[in-house]
Amino acid sequence: MVTLETDMGPSTRLVHTVLEGLVEGLTILDATGRHLYANDTFCEMTGFARDALIGTTPPFAYWAEGHRAEIHGALERMLREGDFGPFRLVFQRADGSTFPAEVRPARCRVDGELVYFATVRDVSEIEAGREREAELRSLLETMLEAGDLATWEWRPRTGELRASDAWTAMLGYAPGELRASLEALPTRIHPEDLRTARSRRDDLAAGEAKVGEAEVRVLDALDRWRWMLVRGYVTDRDAEGRATRVTGTVHDIHRRKVQEEQLRQLQKMEVLGQLTGGIAHDVNNVLSILRSNLDTLRGEPDIAVRQDCLNEMEDALARVGSLTNALLRYSRRERQSDEAIELGTFLRANRSVLKTALSPRAELSLQVPDAPCWVQASAQ
Repeated sequence: MVTLETDMGPSTRLVHTVLEGLVEGLTILDATGRHLYANDTFCEMTGFARDALIGTTPPFAYWAEGHRAEIHGALERMLREGDFGPFRLVFQRADGSTFPAEVRPARCRVDGELVYFATVRDVSEIEAGREREAELRSLLETMLEAGDLATWEWRPRTGELRASDAWTAMLGYAPGELRASLEALPTRIHPEDLRTARSRRDDLAAGEAKVGEAEVRVLDALDRWRWMLVRGYVTDRDAEGRATRVTGTVHDIHRRKVQEEQLRQLQKMEVLGQLTGGIAHDVNNVLSILRSNLDTLRGEPDIAVRQDCLNEMEDALARVGSLTNALLRYSRRERQSDEAIELGTFLRANRSVLKTALSPRAELSLQVPDAPCWVQASAQ
C-alpha cells in the first residue's frame, strides 16, 4: 500500500515544499479512492484540516450535498481513465458554503502502484465575473434595441464595415433593409459634414488618433437630415501603428440639436427685445433729420444748401438701412454657412448695432488692432 512518508529525506522534502507552494489545491488518492494527501491550499480552500481528510474514503466531507452523484461519477471516471478534463464540480466548505471548482485529474505509478492526483481551483470569482459580463452585455443590447445608440466596426485594410440593427432603426429602416458600406456613406452624409467625417476616418486609419468623433447629418428613410454623433476607437493596430480594427458608436442627437437651435433662436429674440428701445431711438433720430431737412428743402432756394440737406438725408437713410439689414441677418432662422470674416472690419461695420444695444448712458469704445484678424464663422 502506498503511503506518504513522515520521515522525509532531502529530495522528498523538496517535493513536499513544491507541492505546498502551489497556488492551486492538490489532492492525492490511491487506487481505492482513499485520501493520501491534501496540500495547504486545498485545506484553506475547503476549510478542512489535513488530518480530517487523510485516510478518509468517499464520499469525502467536501462533497457538496445535491452534487454528490455528479462528483462520485467524476471520481469513478478518474480511477478508470486517469487523465481527462478539466471539468467543473461543486464542492462544500467546512462552514457549509459551496463553491465551483475546476478539477484537472492525472495518474502515475509509485513503487509499482497507481496513484491518482488532481489539482483544484476555486473559480467563484471567474464565474461571477462572467455573470457580470453577461448582465452588462444584456443591458447594452437592451440599450441598443431602444434605438438611440448603435455600434459599428470597421476594418481599414479590407474596407469591411458592419453596423448593428439599431443603426438602421435610427434612420427608420427595417432590420437588414439598409446595408452599411463605405461606398454608400458619402451619399447619406450631408455634403457640409462629409469633409469632417472623412478627416476623422483618415486620422484613425493612419494611427494619428486613437479616438475620433464627429457630429454629422445623415439622410433617413424619409429623406430628412438627422443629426448623429459618431465616435470611433482604434482597438487593433499593425506593427507600423496603423489601425487594423476600429470600433465605435453612433448616438442619435437630433432632438438635442433641434432643441439647441430653438434655444438659440429664443436667445436671439430676447436680444432683439432688448434692442427695441435703442432701435426706436435711432429711427426717431433719423426721422427727425428727414423732417427737418424736408422742411428746409421746401423753402430753400440755394442749391448748395439743398444739396447739403439731401446728403444729410441720404446718410441718415443709409444708417437706417445698415441697421435694419444687420437686424434681419441676426434674426434669420436658417443656419448660415461659415465664411472668412475679418473681425476688425466686421466690428466697425456693425458699430451702430452694438451701440444700440447699450444703455444711453454707456459709451462704446472699439479698440481693434491694425493687423487683420481672420476667423471662420457665420456673419449673422
